[in-house]
Amino acid sequence: MTRCPNMKTFSQGIVSTPKLHEVQEEGELRRWEGNLNSTIQKCYEEMIGFRDIKYLQLGHFPRLQEIWHGQALPVSFFNNLRHLVVDDCTNMLSAIPANLIRCLNNLRWLEVRNCDSLEEVLHLEELNADKEHIGPLFPKLFELTLMDLPKLKRFCNFTENIIEMPELRYLAIENCPDMETFISNSVVHVTTDNKEPEKLTSEENFFLTDQIQPLFDEKVAFPQLRYLELSRLHKVQHLWKENDESNKAFANLIRLKISECSKLQKLVTPSWHLENLATLEVSKCHGLINVLTLSTSESLVNLGRMKIADCKMIEQIIQLQVGEEAKGCVVFEELGYLGLDCLPSLTSFCLGNYALEFPSLEHVVVRQCPTMKIFSQGVVDAPKLNKVKPTEEEDGDDEGCWEGNLNDTIKKLFNEMNSKEKIEPTLQVQ
Repeated sequence: MTRCPNMKTFSQGIVSTPKLHEVQEEGELRRWEGNLNSTIQKCYEEMIGFRDIKYLQLGHFPRLQEIWHGQALPVSFFNNLRHLVVDDCTNMLSAIPANLIRCLNNLRWLEVRNCDSLEEVLHLEELNADKEHIGPLFPKLFELTLMDLPKLKRFCNFTENIIEMPELRYLAIENCPDMETFISNSVVHVTTDNKEPEKLTSEENFFLTDQIQPLFDEKVAFPQLRYLELSRLHKVQHLWKENDESNKAFANLIRLKISECSKLQKLVTPSWHLENLATLEVSKCHGLINVLTLSTSESLVNLGRMKIADCKMIEQIIQLQVGEEAKGCVVFEELGYLGLDCLPSLTSFCLGNYALEFPSLEHVVVRQCPTMKIFSQGVVDAPKLNKVKPTEEEDGDDEGCWEGNLNDTIKKLFNEMNSKEKIEPTLQVQ
């Protein structure tokens, strides 16, 4: 049997072939599944699908443009696929076409990397044109990694549906310098002069679509996300829509790591309540003026580690926003490590006149913060802390400074640094 691509079965009735023990396919390949109908069905399944494949890597295909071209595929086409890697496919504009999305319902890991021409991961235009309800994308996806994609603009294009990944735990986007937003908003609905809403493209309405888009907005839902890592996203200015009070996308976040996002202006909005966050690390984000709002910091009841490093413009870690009022005391119940490293504009941890409590704080590292005159204007209580160190070395003999409390210690470090700067070397010749 050769070149019969639509032959799904031999007969709908019972077939008796007592002397037949094999079916010859192309070349020398022979197959037998006990009877003729089962054998033909197995040949068809393996010809049109990859039902038994659990891991698929497409790598080093410089001319590959699409994974699949043509009609929609049956849902069972990649029914057992768990791990998909698209790597170094330099001619691809999108990684996964619309006709493949429903075949990936059991996908657990998706990695897309080193694709020089890739502009989007999912291509949903056909679904949008048909106004199809998309529902949860990748309902079992556990981990999503996008890395080294120089032309990536978005994860997917505009859709009227929420992009929901209900089981996603880990999201990493690294070195995607052209990416501004996770879901492109290139088509917008507007109402002007009491007229009915119109749909305008970015070309027809430059000023509206030229507004700053956050990386994530209300069209994104990651209810189980635990780990978020973003690095070298040079066009991203906001992580979340400004003044949005409905955000629950990151309610279960445990680790947030942001680095080398040079235009990032806001890390979190006042609506973010990160009760489960345990680790916060920010580095080389030179557009940030502060890291946390007061209301967000009050929600960090499980934060155990905070490190802020190499951010040229940060003036305060916590900033009181307009309309925010301190409740008298902000408690970082679980914070055990605080690192402030190479922050040339930092003047204080916070300027608000409210008390700070750090009942678990044992390790503080302050290094190259030349304008930090005080830790806080309010009372600071850190009963387990007895040293502020200049390095992260765990050596017990490591030098440190302590003046009884954090405020006096920071003042002393500031005065010592300034006194050293005033001593200029002189050369006397007689």
